[in-house]
Amino acid sequence: MKKKVFQPGFRLNLRIIADALDQYGKKIEYYGSGDSQILTGVRLYALGIMLKPEYVYFISAGDLVSRAQMFRGIPMVVSGKVNPDVLPENTPAIVVLDTNNPLEIFSMVQDVFDRLRRWDIRLQASLSQRRPLQEILDASRDIFNNPLFIHNKEFVILAETGYRAGMAQRDRDKRTGQTMVALSTINDFKTDIVYQNGLREKRADMFPSEQTGYRILFRNLWNEDIYLGRILVNEIDSSIIPGDYLALDYLGDLLEYYLQGGLLEQFSIDNDTDHLLISMCNGEQVDERQIMDHLQFQRWNRTDRYICMRIVTEQKDFNLISSYAVLNQIEYQISTGHAFFHENGITVVVNLSYNHDKPADAVSRIAVLMREGLLKIGVSSEIRDFYQISKAYKMAKIALEFGRISSSMYWYYYFDDFMLDYMAECAGRDIPGDLLCSSALRKLREYDQKNNSELYETLLVYLEHERNVLRTANELFIHRSTLTYRLERIQKLIGVDLNKPEERLKLLVSYYIVEPKARRREQLAVSKKTGTEDQTSPSCQQKK
Repeated sequence: MKKKVFQPGFRLNLRIIADALDQYGKKIEYYGSGDSQILTGVRLYALGIMLKPEYVYFISAGDLVSRAQMFRGIPMVVSGKVNPDVLPENTPAIVVLDTNNPLEIFSMVQDVFDRLRRWDIRLQASLSQRRPLQEILDASRDIFNNPLFIHNKEFVILAETGYRAGMAQRDRDKRTGQTMVALSTINDFKTDIVYQNGLREKRADMFPSEQTGYRILFRNLWNEDIYLGRILVNEIDSSIIPGDYLALDYLGDLLEYYLQGGLLEQFSIDNDTDHLLISMCNGEQVDERQIMDHLQFQRWNRTDRYICMRIVTEQKDFNLISSYAVLNQIEYQISTGHAFFHENGITVVVNLSYNHDKPADAVSRIAVLMREGLLKIGVSSEIRDFYQISKAYKMAKIALEFGRISSSMYWYYYFDDFMLDYMAECAGRDIPGDLLCSSALRKLREYDQKNNSELYETLLVYLEHERNVLRTANELFIHRSTLTYRLERIQKLIGVDLNKPEERLKLLVSYYIVEPKARRREQLAVSKKTGTEDQTSPSCQQKK
């Protein structure tokens, strides 16, 4: 991995000096053409000295008039009124109109360099402290003259200084005790186009005041192309000035450099429990003592009733905006569960025995959160052995996969509802589905194609409604006498006694094998129009 190029030592440009003189109450004119962030100090101009572009030179208006061309490309602070036409082309300059005490102006400029140099030294020292991020913000409070905070990509606030009433609300993470941005604020950001666009920025930028009531200067933090979080300056105590952009960019570059070098670890949130459960979900070998320690810590028993839930979203920016906040809210609503990040989603292991719950009870507790977050959830069947968590996790994944390709309008999918689909899919692993199913279905399809009839669908609906004539006729929008005629025709064509339970089961399972329930009705609708039917289905191997 290519390490980020970073040159320690904060360098100024004339814009920063102009901002400082303006704050001191001095009347100035700023000319920014050619202004670069390369300045390391200030020098008094004297005849015969060699001019260097990394210094800003203090010169009187009278001296400049006769030596203007010598200063081409050299930053300068001019004491006294000067005609702008005298200034060399592409040369940054500050003209100080208040000339009562030129040495005072020089001292002010020197103070700007000294103050920012001390800040830079303190930043470097902060990185070796026990709480480096907090030390960095404390050191930066007087530079920006506004409240600052740093949050990671999950909106956990890693450090903060200057927070007060009236600023954006905070929530407490019950898992870690850390402070985080309120979920209501995060949800507002999810629909804010300006915020979304700002997530791509590599340099300091401004977030408008519409959401929070005050502007926020922010700098995203990156490890190559991986978003890690943000540094933010709230415009509460004083107005953001142009030099603040440069200072915040330097602060961001400094943090990115040390993050890439592995010297800062506060941007990741995980714990031993998460690692244990991830390993178990993946079917990896886990030390039994670790499992028992976890159960004892949670006050769970190995033989309690458990389910596993897998939660995902279609939103591409979900992890950037609200993943940790959602995870935190899930644990708040399901107190007998543990939620953690896994395979680009959230996995939840829930103990149902603790509160004598049913799976639907756990799902209903997070219903509002799921709907508002446009999330979908797969729910496993119950297991009675904690050591079978990997099986429960697989069931949750299968339920989610089948549910998402179904025409269901619900956001939750239970494995029990798709169990037969999964069994039928696995049954076709060694023998193609069209060969494994009953030959009666092939006969009906061929007959329908030749005669433009609908016997294939009629039998399916009839079997799914457990031979209830009224419900079958209603779903097919036909008269009962028409249904009776069709059933007689079916019986004659396939020669199967539908009064025998095993024959009905064979036919119904054959439908599941030919086309899983999740897509069967869609394919039937297509087959009516095209006269063909897709007999393929995903292989069982793909689920592994």
